[in-house]
Amino acid sequence: MDQYALPAVGAIVALIAAVNGRVINVFMEFSSSMPTDTTTITQVTLGGRFVTFVFVYGVLFGFAYVVGTRFEDVDIEPLVLLTGAVAALASLVGTVFLDWWADVDYTNLWHVTLSIVGGSVGTGIQLAVVAFAGIALAQRRT
Repeated sequence: MDQYALPAVGAIVALIAAVNGRVINVFMEFSSSMPTDTTTITQVTLGGRFVTFVFVYGVLFGFAYVVGTRFEDVDIEPLVLLTGAVAALASLVGTVFLDWWADVDYTNLWHVTLSIVGGSVGTGIQLAVVAFAGIALAQRRT
């Protein structure tokens, strides 16, 4: 296992978060074959949030903790910045792809672009902080 596998795990978690953020669009794309009542949509949304929570704080935090325990000389700052940047890029690409796939028609493209870019940057920052916390906790305990 290499310490630079952490950004790849961050990218996977960011893609899962991007799908969770667009779960209603994806759900509506399949609306012809699935029920679209409010109870089902609520259950799918809450289930997606739980899965995202497990991946962010279980998989990414756990993997960062393992990286911190196996590599005592890991340089935290570049690794965390790389993880956040890769996660932001993966979130951006995933969100744009899902919107393109679901054929979402937006009337004000500037607001949507700002929202997608801002959300992707926010996802990258969140995952970078989680990766930093995992590595720092592991190094503190060793």
